[in-house]
Amino acid sequence: MNNSYLDYKYALDVLSRFNRFVERDTSLAKKFEYHGYNFLQTYQQSMFGDILSWSQTKNTDNVQPKSTLIIGVKTLFLALVTILFSFLSVLWLVVSRRKNIIFSLDKTNGSYQNDFRTNYLYTAHKEKNLPYFEIIHTVLGRNMIKNLFARKRFALYLEGADFLVSPLVLMEKRKIANMHIYIDEKLFSAEEKELVHKLYTKYASSTVISKARVLFFRIILKISNVRNIYAIDDVRSINELVLASEVEGVSFTALQHGHFTKYHVGWLTMTKLRGKVPRPDTLLVWSEYWKQELLRLGTYFTPLQLVVSGEKSLCVPVDKIQDDKISVLLPYEKNAPKAEVLRYLETLLEYPDIDLYFKLRVDEDKQSQIEEYGLVPHLAKIILVRDIHEVLPRIDVVIGTYSTFLYDMVALEKPVLVLETSIDYGNGMIENNLADKLSKSTDNIYKTIKDTAEISHVELKKRREKLVGEQSILLKDSLTEMLVV
Repeated sequence: MNNSYLDYKYALDVLSRFNRFVERDTSLAKKFEYHGYNFLQTYQQSMFGDILSWSQTKNTDNVQPKSTLIIGVKTLFLALVTILFSFLSVLWLVVSRRKNIIFSLDKTNGSYQNDFRTNYLYTAHKEKNLPYFEIIHTVLGRNMIKNLFARKRFALYLEGADFLVSPLVLMEKRKIANMHIYIDEKLFSAEEKELVHKLYTKYASSTVISKARVLFFRIILKISNVRNIYAIDDVRSINELVLASEVEGVSFTALQHGHFTKYHVGWLTMTKLRGKVPRPDTLLVWSEYWKQELLRLGTYFTPLQLVVSGEKSLCVPVDKIQDDKISVLLPYEKNAPKAEVLRYLETLLEYPDIDLYFKLRVDEDKQSQIEEYGLVPHLAKIILVRDIHEVLPRIDVVIGTYSTFLYDMVALEKPVLVLETSIDYGNGMIENNLADKLSKSTDNIYKTIKDTAEISHVELKKRREKLVGEQSILLKDSLTEMLVV
């Protein structure tokens, strides 16, 4: 079991200082300005991910991975496949005259050999018998080829143009290396200075790729009949397509796919550089709660651009089965500080009247999840769950640190406890009175669990209505009405 963890607080602090550093250096700031747009903002979520990964190991190789000859040859082959397939797909898009584009990630775990988180988008198109074309964000590798054959549809890969401009990226890196940029020792420590150098080299040179993508997409939108683009709101990958659609007058609608916190920096105003932020015309959010939460956190979206469209799925509360046990459910959370969580679990396992359920992610390996949490020695006392609906009537309390799953449980009128750990990712639930906190310093964890299990139905219903509204509407239904034939 790995006891290291991703330091969210520290990573956010480093990102904030990095942004100030870029803003103060005129020559570096210009690298992130493009025709009146602010590219520094568009890279915020990716930058934060790099800093977060570095915070765990302090190894900058994760920011700019080293390549080998074998990897280079494989990448070249896959890049050529991507370019050829994307070119043929664009020809098909032009000939077919399709008006709608769906942007998605390269996953085939959904009902339509798509990313399962966009099932409702594909279903809405199917119900209206509306043809579409796909743009896919992928990672060059074996899974890309596997998914291409599984999908069996023409699709344009976001990365299609990247390889063509890779020589220009290398040239830009050399230019940046010769800029002799001063990194203030008062602003960054010695180990942070190495990270900062890698960050500005990587992302300032990435503007070459972004500019190429924008040009590539503008040409495609000019020669095709596309009028509308619908996308999962992955702000790490949609920005160039968003910018191109804005310039070419094509409607762009993004759809919420997860919760929002202060660590979702890609959705929030983080930089003061000149220029507009590329953003979709509309961001469809699940409820008024999420609209207000984005505004509270400081989003660059205007209130009019945040449109309440309904939940991704209908959360219908189920009656609780009454028994003598207190059933506690913990979901697998990829970035949780698992050693700290395990200490809570070991305490709970000491009580014979507590049943502990561990909710596995369907898209992750079962054994890996168990080992990550250090649960192997305790498996005899833990109930593993794949399908939450099978055990939901038994669950009294849900515990966790940050995931969207916790919000889903609030919508199902289950009491939620956010564990106090070294990360405060899930504190928004506490601040907004959707959940309570289980503190490290709690003398009697058992009593806290028991009291939480006895929270009144009136209070749980109040929390649900605050999160989803008094009347639930479905995102799929809103999309079906919105789509134009």
